[in-house]
Amino acid sequence: MRTPPPGKISYNHSYIAPLNAHWGTHPLKISASQVLNPFSVAGFNLRLDVWPRDIQMRSNMVTSIWFDAGEMISSALIAVEVVETGEPDLDGRLMALLEGGDGQKRADGAIRWAIIVGDDGGLLLALQGLPGSVELVGSKPSLRGDNVPAIQLSTTPLGGRVFNGQLAAGPVPTLLLKHQEDMTDILENPTATLNAVWAFTDRLFRPEILCLQDATALLKKPREGKGLKGFSRKKMAATPSAAKRARPTGSDSGRHQLVPLRACV
Repeated sequence: MRTPPPGKISYNHSYIAPLNAHWGTHPLKISASQVLNPFSVAGFNLRLDVWPRDIQMRSNMVTSIWFDAGEMISSALIAVEVVETGEPDLDGRLMALLEGGDGQKRADGAIRWAIIVGDDGGLLLALQGLPGSVELVGSKPSLRGDNVPAIQLSTTPLGGRVFNGQLAAGPVPTLLLKHQEDMTDILENPTATLNAVWAFTDRLFRPEILCLQDATALLKKPREGKGLKGFSRKKMAATPSAAKRARPTGSDSGRHQLVPLRACV
């Protein structure tokens, strides 16, 4: 976290940075049919290689911008694999669908990164998707925030420290000070500093996860997510002794998990 004027703390990607030592350029591979619309792309897998240091969250938010999956494929940022053979899609069959070849409807997909709270209370780096173009998703105000219903494509446990819940809850922030007097401001304004930290913690959700059909319907009638806040607000300020090592991370930190496509019921 950065500390500009007293009590104003903006988000920094320090929660993601520790992954570099564990994850490197570990690839993510997902089925194209998990995020691209229409459903005729089921015969392809998408492979994404990324350094955590290149994942940029929006200022004072816990999500990145939405990226166009089609553009990432055409620029080779996402590799395409044919499921039947396991070989690269050298003939560009998926790109033909994306570009509307053979009179077929253009296949769209938007993806983004998000820091979320898992069922065990640990922080996760999630890859989220919606089966629509970036232009369409970006035109819906309710789909621009952190608490957005989406398809969850993969998750990676994040390392770090969390408060033990007695005096405070949520992740322990790293404060980056530009000047020595900033420390004085923090010590003299503990309530303002704590409120600024909570402004970030309040953005951490256990998100609402959609299946592909429900995600497609969402784009026609967009709404905010029904995700639950990951941590409850405490009135008392936290002390250094209130911090502990996050249990859920452990040896699994940096090991991504592909999330099975959620079935509609």
